[in-house]
Amino acid sequence: MAGKNYTMAPSSRQTLDGRGVRRISGSAMKIATWNVRSLYAPGKLENTLKEMERLNINLLGISDTQWIGSGSKVVGENGNVIYYSSNNDKGHRYGVAIIVDNEISKSVESFTPLSDRIIMIKVKTKIGYTNIIQIYAPTADKADEEVETLYQDLQSLLRTTKPQDVTIIMGDFNAKVGREAVDGCTGNFGLSDRNERGDRLIEFCHLS
Repeated sequence: MAGKNYTMAPSSRQTLDGRGVRRISGSAMKIATWNVRSLYAPGKLENTLKEMERLNINLLGISDTQWIGSGSKVVGENGNVIYYSSNNDKGHRYGVAIIVDNEISKSVESFTPLSDRIIMIKVKTKIGYTNIIQIYAPTADKADEEVETLYQDLQSLLRTTKPQDVTIIMGDFNAKVGREAVDGCTGNFGLSDRNERGDRLIEFCHLS
């Protein structure tokens, strides 16, 4: 990426299908995700930017922005850029976003505001492209049909990416995967017992 040597190098570890795991070497890019429970409240965006700076986060995925519309703009004194995707509901519901620092913003090739629950940016690196997908899944009180729509949209978005790309899916899935490890999907550090939404998330991981 411009200004820094962000690179992705093969790791000695192997995945289940025998391919090498890519790791970041050199000047590492620190990625995080956060359900902020609204960026609409006064001062909330400024507080989020301060936390990014305090924790040295280069790229931050945001769930539940509660903004209206979609687009991108420069925010904060450091020239960070926020890419956001939401709806036109004046009740300020849902919404996702990705904030990148001013260095990474120079390498963002495109962004896809798919819905008020899914957004993707494509970042050019020395080894190709890295796709960052931020999601905000329906909460437990929402109908199963809304959950299925999310996963269908997510699968459609993944089909627009290339196999050689590095793709990271993160965000708030509002699912419990439990403590039982599932080969190739989860470890044994989850909270509580797995629920139906957790089953659906693991099914998605297997199919993807």
